[in-house]
Amino acid sequence: MFGSSIVRQSPERFGSNRWAIVPECVLLIVLVCSSGVGQTFVQRHYDVSKDHGAFGSGQLVTPNALKAPTKAQQAAQRALQALFNNRPREAEKQLNRALNIYPDYAMALTFRALLEWTNYPDDSVRDLQRAIHLDPAYGLAYATLGAIYNTLGRYGDAEPLIQRALQSLSAAWPIHYEMARSLLGRHKSNEALAQVNQAIEQASIDEKSRRPHNLATLHYLRGLIFIELHELAGAKLEFQAAGTEEPEGTLAQRSKQMVSQLDSQATQSVTQLEPQH
Repeated sequence: MFGSSIVRQSPERFGSNRWAIVPECVLLIVLVCSSGVGQTFVQRHYDVSKDHGAFGSGQLVTPNALKAPTKAQQAAQRALQALFNNRPREAEKQLNRALNIYPDYAMALTFRALLEWTNYPDDSVRDLQRAIHLDPAYGLAYATLGAIYNTLGRYGDAEPLIQRALQSLSAAWPIHYEMARSLLGRHKSNEALAQVNQAIEQASIDEKSRRPHNLATLHYLRGLIFIELHELAGAKLEFQAAGTEEPEGTLAQRSKQMVSQLDSQATQSVTQLEPQH
């Protein structure tokens, strides 16, 4: 069958470290959720009268967030600004300050988990599990833990967490992206395709999210899903689209490699079909 050898291989075979950018993916979830620096966190995340960018309408205020003293909120806000500016040490300093003031601050625990992920993954998971326990209504903690579980290949553990995040953050394209990752990891390819299609639609219409790297990442994932679905022509188009959106960088290189592999597989299949003389 055409392309059979390419399809039989696990999706991880194509771009084996495609999940290696997870800290960036998790950070993207945080940054998209936390647009509009300048308000207190309670105002920004929970005021349902305001537009919340890629996340649509905001979450209802949670008891955990309401209990955060003003100084703890301010420290967490400075930590977020430090994350925007790629200053992890300052972010860590501010998060420690926030948690010293309010140890049960689920939002600060979630942001600290992001910083801990690379060097202290177990601590990161514990922080997120605690954040979920303290504030079951805070969708970002579920989404972040789900993204980390995706990276660890724990797709079955990730899926219910991301599903829970979607209940409060259904307009967030990065969370649909993470759901697509979970579903692909469990070989639920048609469901994964629906999720990545929704992510692409949402990212395309949101001005802040419609950036080359975001769209390239989404097209790359859709290409992997098409491989799982045996739709190799569609997969090639997606990898080409990823390279067009972001012509330089690691993802562009991986996209070119995928196109080359698909072309090579197609050539081999055609050769096998040629009549023997």
